[in-house]
Amino acid sequence: MLLPRSIWRRLFGLGSGMGLMVLLLAGQVEAGAHTALTRTNDAFCIAAQYLLADTTQKAQIEIHSDFESFKKSKTSIAPLTIHQYVQYAADDSRRPLRISCKLATVDHLQSAFGAAAAGPQHSCQDLNHLMVDQVFAALTTEEHARVKLPPESFSFEPDLNTVLGSKWVADYQYIWQDADGSVHLLAKALHVPYQHWLWRFAPERFRGVYYCHLVAPEYLRAIMLGAVVAP
Repeated sequence: MLLPRSIWRRLFGLGSGMGLMVLLLAGQVEAGAHTALTRTNDAFCIAAQYLLADTTQKAQIEIHSDFESFKKSKTSIAPLTIHQYVQYAADDSRRPLRISCKLATVDHLQSAFGAAAAGPQHSCQDLNHLMVDQVFAALTTEEHARVKLPPESFSFEPDLNTVLGSKWVADYQYIWQDADGSVHLLAKALHVPYQHWLWRFAPERFRGVYYCHLVAPEYLRAIMLGAVVAP
């Protein structure tokens, strides 16, 4: 059962960690995928799309195993199609470190499907924050007892924003740990609003997109439990 949109908006307020947690536990999207970002799977970026745009508009997803293929892909609106790529550890192809999603903006969804189809617009930083709260909430009782770094040990840097695809796909440090043990998360975003005057005459495939590089939930869980240490 979906929460009314007015409640979604109150719960998904910026900086409201508890509100974000309640949103995930209470709602289930129309496409049948739970809106939780607690596992790396083929529906991860679908959940990210629903949460980033506060929408239940059904989306198709293309999973890319090759980064070159992912770089060339473009989000489309009819039908709504998004893209996902997972970066794994160099020494373990089963250990995800980062997930990249190519998503649609609120104003693009509203333009295509009506004003009630989406909104308000959230950010990649919000998704990282949401993920930390949800990964922590999903730990077992035994795991909670041995947590090394709880959610308050994580800091969420403002998104590293770009409008150039070449800069968005360039490698960067998305997670690091200070000497005091606090862990910083930095999402890189490519955000091109659909309705903004600056982009009105740009090719359609470049407008109304919101791309995010996000930390993988399994990586967060391992750091929380002290199984690995962030760089």
